[in-house]
Amino acid sequence: MNVKWIILSILGRDDLKHIVDDLGIDGVDRRSVEGMWAKLSRSRKVTADDLLGYLRKDELKAAYEKISIPTTGKRGDLVERLLDHGQPAKTKKVSG
Repeated sequence: MNVKWIILSILGRDDLKHIVDDLGIDGVDRRSVEGMWAKLSRSRKVTADDLLGYLRKDELKAAYEKISIPTTGKRGDLVERLLDHGQPAKTKKVSG
C-alpha cells in the first residue's frame, strides 16, 4: 500500500478539509470525504511528505499498525520510518 494512501485513509473529514484548503486544491466537493480523498490521492502536487505534517502522533501510530511497523519512538523517528517504508528498496550493484 502506498504511504500517501495510508496517511489519507487515517485522516478524518475535518483534517481533509483543512489540507484541501491549505494546499489550495480546487475542484473538490468538501462535503464528500471520498471526493476529497480521491482528489488528494490523485494529485501529484500533494506528496506523503506534505501530508505527514498534518498527522498527530496517535495517527502516525495508526499508520504504522496498518503496515506492521513498530510504533515506539519519538514523532520525528516515526515520521522518518514511515517515509523510509514508502521508498523503493535499494538494490546492490553486483560487480562482476
